[in-house]
Amino acid sequence: MEVETNMTMLEQFMQPLYGMAEAEGEAKGLAKGLAEASRKIAKELLLKGTMTDEEIAVITSLDLETVKEIKSNINNQ
Repeated sequence: MEVETNMTMLEQFMQPLYGMAEAEGEAKGLAKGLAEASRKIAKELLLKGTMTDEEIAVITSLDLETVKEIKSNINNQ
C-alpha cells in the first residue's frame, strides 16, 4: 500500500516536469524549423540576385555573417 502511495505521489510530482520537457522540445523543434526556413529563403533571394546581403539579413532575421556564409556556399558549388 505504501509503495502505491509513493508511486502516485511521484507520478503527481513528475507530471508537470514531463509537460515542461515536452513544451521545451516543441519550442526547440519550432526554432530549428524557422531557422532552416530563413536560411532557405535567404538562399533563394541570393540566387535571384536582386537584393543586397543586408536587405536579405533584415528580411530573414538572419545575421549578416550567416547570409554571407550562405552566399559563399552558393558561389563554391
